[in-house]
Amino acid sequence: MSEPSCSPPEEPRRCPRLGGPVKFSYCMQAGDGKPCFKTLDCWWEIFDVRKYLEKIMSPDDLAALSCQQPEPKVASLLEVIRQAKQRLENR
Repeated sequence: MSEPSCSPPEEPRRCPRLGGPVKFSYCMQAGDGKPCFKTLDCWWEIFDVRKYLEKIMSPDDLAALSCQQPEPKVASLLEVIRQAKQRLENR
């Protein structure tokens, strides 16, 4: 088996959060312009994602990404509801 490349792949892979295919570029913008907290978990088998992120992120940002935990499901649902209400009010 060959060693994983350090370059992001072009082909999409299934996102466990969304349930469908996404490209790596989406994962890098998924959290309000920041990488998704699952980026390391999802891409490590495809390419050397840690080495790639070490090249483009500060050590502090990479450490924060490595330690980041997802929002509880109820909290994220409440936030989606709040945003939807706000959009309706702004119409």
